[in-house]
Amino acid sequence: MHKIKLIVTDLDGTLTGNDNELVLSGRLAELLETYRSQFGTVWAVCSGRSARGVRGSIEELQQMGLHPDYVIFRSASIYRADRYHWRPMYTWNVWLRIRMIMRFFHQTSVMREWHRKMEKTFRNVVCVYRRRQRLCLRFRNNDDALAGAEMLRRQKGSVCRHLQVHQYLSDVEVRSKMHTKGIAVEELANMVHVAPSETLCIGNGTSDITMLDGSFAAHTGCVANSEMDVIDQVHQVQGYIATAKSMAGVVEILAGYLSGDIQSDLPSWWSPAHMTKHPRMGQSRRHPPPRKHMPARERRTLQVGLLAAYAVLAVFASFGLLPFSNIIMKPFVMVTEWLVRLFEFFL
Repeated sequence: MHKIKLIVTDLDGTLTGNDNELVLSGRLAELLETYRSQFGTVWAVCSGRSARGVRGSIEELQQMGLHPDYVIFRSASIYRADRYHWRPMYTWNVWLRIRMIMRFFHQTSVMREWHRKMEKTFRNVVCVYRRRQRLCLRFRNNDDALAGAEMLRRQKGSVCRHLQVHQYLSDVEVRSKMHTKGIAVEELANMVHVAPSETLCIGNGTSDITMLDGSFAAHTGCVANSEMDVIDQVHQVQGYIATAKSMAGVVEILAGYLSGDIQSDLPSWWSPAHMTKHPRMGQSRRHPPPRKHMPARERRTLQVGLLAAYAVLAVFASFGLLPFSNIIMKPFVMVTEWLVRLFEFFL
């Protein structure tokens, strides 16, 4: 029997999705009450949706007798869930936002550094596209792409664990998986004074991987309708891989941890081939054209030129010498009024 004081479950596809939820909810409520009576366990539901989108689903769970202690919206906002009211935890939510902003800037710098390193290490590397959370590089041949992907995978283990590296033929893509759930679980555990060794997380989607990789919860589980990389991640950390889907799988996982019988074997239908294919390009090899990035100096020159052109137009429009002068002057008037109010506020 494992001493678990914090249970965090995903919502869509994990708690919802069964046709016989009314029957399963009774068994799930009994298991949660057993955990609460034996260990004082706290139960939280974590979803990537907004409060408005989740409220209806949470109310349905409450009608079935399932009352979570905490609800996490957008994977980043922690609310204390009472019977009739949800109270936001303002201090923790602000700190969560700060951590996410810091992680975003760190991730951007890491991708930029990896891009430069690949160009220096391998010849004829072409950047297919580079965005805020994705980077795709095309190598000269498949062997170079495989070597580059392995090099990035070795580096990401110590730098950014939430960055995923995929290689398909001569293309290597680095993408940022949603990592806010893992941070939210860590902050919630700190708030309720629960150690990672006493935390259990259950999910089914790629957005749940950061709370299932063993960093923030020593105990993990996934339902049978989970995605392939989620099942592989839970298998690597020796978590519970359920044979039932959705809420039935959650019941199976909770019962397994309560009895101490953890089933971590990969299902017979699981195949690692699903994880080696490039998730974006697929089999068709239809690549988007390489994206050209404007140098910073040219971008600043363009911005200054546009600002100067608007200033000239504003001068003529202020005397009514141009058609649509009122429309041209509207941004200038709005900025001027805002600056006047700001000046009056400080005085």
